[in-house]
Amino acid sequence: MFFKENFRVNLSMLNKSNLITNKSILTMLQDIAEMHSSSVGFGVTDLNTTHCSWALLNWKLEIFSRPKYGDVITIKTWARYNTKLYCYREFEILNSNGDVIGIATSKWVLFNISTGRIEKIEDELISKYN
Repeated sequence: MFFKENFRVNLSMLNKSNLITNKSILTMLQDIAEMHSSSVGFGVTDLNTTHCSWALLNWKLEIFSRPKYGDVITIKTWARYNTKLYCYREFEILNSNGDVIGIATSKWVLFNISTGRIEKIEDELISKYN
């Protein structure tokens, strides 16, 4: 299942050249990942029920063209691959013309906030994302 959202580049996201920073892009990617998880009942507001949260292990980000102040970008994300211990999430960043201006991959584990341990990722949970 693809999940997508539009974002406007604002002042706090810029570097000295008025282009978006990597940190700002990664923040948007994290935000849309959480939105996707919330849409399947596994987001931040569901912690009291699930007792689990996704914990980020690493990112790989490639930017082909940096958005500037005021640009609206669309970010698409989807779960790509998983094992019982971790899963990958893919991202595409598109400009207002629909051109891909960046791609990213992230690796996540499922962390139980009650036990303080990493949980196995069950097929039932992954099926909610797909």
